[in-house]
Amino acid sequence: LIDNENKRTRIGLGLPKEILQNRILIVDDHPVNLFLAKKLLVKFGFTDIETVEDGQSALTKCAEEKFDLIVLDCQMPNMDGYEVSRILRQREEGSGTHLPIVAMTANAMIGDKEKCFDAGMDDYVSKPIDAQRFTEVLIKWLGDKTPSLPTAASITPPETNMNTIHTAPE
Repeated sequence: LIDNENKRTRIGLGLPKEILQNRILIVDDHPVNLFLAKKLLVKFGFTDIETVEDGQSALTKCAEEKFDLIVLDCQMPNMDGYEVSRILRQREEGSGTHLPIVAMTANAMIGDKEKCFDAGMDDYVSKPIDAQRFTEVLIKWLGDKTPSLPTAASITPPETNMNTIHTAPE
């Protein structure tokens, strides 16, 4: 979001506290991408963030711990994000649960988004990550599933508050 008075970008400010309390798993084989994605989430205000560097580790981590959202790189050696997503969706069958999976990939070609959805992923962000788009995705998937929010209407859609001035808490 833009602070028009100071002409500088403000990202992630104003996310409801309930969203910031969610657990997020980031899966990427590149250490720099892991670092940058985690740094961005921390900048947004998230504190419960785990990272792993490969698909098998992601599956193990998800079997052992509960997460509220996964940010999953699509292109990884040995087991790519598409396969990880398919396996996680198979595990969910009949459980009544659904773990939001957000694809994160450098591939921004036509058809890549559909490939992610076909593998069971819920949403898609391109690398380098656009902070505004990422914020919208987080609100969409964590806001809708957070039971402590009174209503879905309590979160103003990002499209309607683009001109709102947000300042950091003092």
